[in-house]
Amino acid sequence: MMGSNKDIKTSFKKGMIFSLKYNNGSINKYYSIFPADTKAEQRKLDANLKYLQSIQKKLNPHFDEFERLSKQLPLK
Repeated sequence: MMGSNKDIKTSFKKGMIFSLKYNNGSINKYYSIFPADTKAEQRKLDANLKYLQSIQKKLNPHFDEFERLSKQLPLK
């Protein structure tokens, strides 16, 4: 996951996470805030975001852990 370390869950719900890769068994999803090169690729990104948002409750503990750990690192 790439993005800010603040309000991750809210940003994700709005589709404003910089990028996110999700792998679970045979399920592989990728989302990026940047527009795709083709309409077909954009439809795939949009479908991936919709799927990932549908399992947000499963992802929330990971978002919380990421926020907690990232706040322990000094930013330069």
